[in-house]
Amino acid sequence: MWGRAALLKLRWLGTPEAVGQGAFAPLLSFQLIRYGSEMALHPDVARLAETLEAMTILLKLHGDNGWAEQIERCRSSIAQSDYHGVDRLLCLYGGMGSVNDVILQSGGVAPAEDNERFDALRTDAWKKTNALARDGARGNGN
Repeated sequence: MWGRAALLKLRWLGTPEAVGQGAFAPLLSFQLIRYGSEMALHPDVARLAETLEAMTILLKLHGDNGWAEQIERCRSSIAQSDYHGVDRLLCLYGGMGSVNDVILQSGGVAPAEDNERFDALRTDAWKKTNALARDGARGNGN
């Protein structure tokens, strides 16, 4: 992953004047160059992203791709420091048919060990997400 700090460097065939006149010269080569270091995530955010990744892996392992995709979208946003991922994740915990109701199954059997692990991850993610939401509210003067 290159992060946000990347630059695409192009080298063109032809003259700069030809490009400036709207005649697109053939592209000779391109190179993606990192020009800055990636922003490090706050440790709490990084731990939440790791928890969500573990949840996604367990969900996929048991064929629950719908929930896996939703959790992964939240994880991806959070890992990019996008607060919308926190809001979206909190919404997944509310009401009937929420992530709280998920029971992992394989072949009609609900393996106890995997469900206990998933429940612990789900609880951990909830606590971490709520803490981030509270901190975000305090940071916005709310």
